[in-house]
Amino acid sequence: VFQQNEQDGRHPHHVSIPRKDLEFALKAMRSFADVSEIELEKIYEAATRHKQQRHLQAGDIKVGHFYLHGKNDAKGLVRQVISVSNDGLVTYSNLSGSRQGTTATLPIDIFARWAKHEVIQTDNGWTIAASNKR
Repeated sequence: VFQQNEQDGRHPHHVSIPRKDLEFALKAMRSFADVSEIELEKIYEAATRHKQQRHLQAGDIKVGHFYLHGKNDAKGLVRQVISVSNDGLVTYSNLSGSRQGTTATLPIDIFARWAKHEVIQTDNGWTIAASNKR
């Protein structure tokens, strides 16, 4: 369904579903979807963009937990929630980035929009929490 790059076997837009896996999945569905290859690619890319733009909701924010903005790499900013007041203000500590070691306060809805993932600390750094892998 997707054309693959000869060098690395990936689609030019870095679609991460190998052709053989996609074909298998479509055959296993035992149904018909009248969608062209180009339309299917656009659907996949839109879903991927949507996933990347998602953020947490205010109800997801918990005291003592850690949150990541952006990618789970050395450049990702990690904050730990210290407290949430009755009027919805989050006090947090910056654990990485240019403001590492400082604390600040934000309304919980703004903090939740900032947070892309809840993370847990492991021996190898930060890992996206299983409950956050949507």
